[in-house]
Amino acid sequence: MLSNSTGKLIFDSISDYIVLDLETTGINTQEDDVIEISALKVIGGKVKEEFSTLVNPGRHIEDIIVDITGITDSMVKDCPCFEDALKEFQQFAGDMVIIGQNVKMFDLKFINRECQ
Repeated sequence: MLSNSTGKLIFDSISDYIVLDLETTGINTQEDDVIEISALKVIGGKVKEEFSTLVNPGRHIEDIIVDITGITDSMVKDCPCFEDALKEFQQFAGDMVIIGQNVKMFDLKFINRECQ
């Protein structure tokens, strides 16, 4: 049952954060690969910087993923591998809080897998 009360928004207590979104070759966080990292740096509630890079997954991007993301093999062929792209993202994000749509159950699993 839904209640009439509203939850506390993260924005009520945190004004500086990174909004993260990944595009991947599929939804399996253990077997699929990242093909794009995009992020916004929000300071004081305002977008201050953007980060975006395509990532070469080292394998063919299936047609269904191309249809969903618009990212093709030819677009990523000369792009950094995930390890290098992740280093760039880490420099961008620093130790800021990371938020995003389903970030804990999806995006961060890809990042954590690479960091291990």
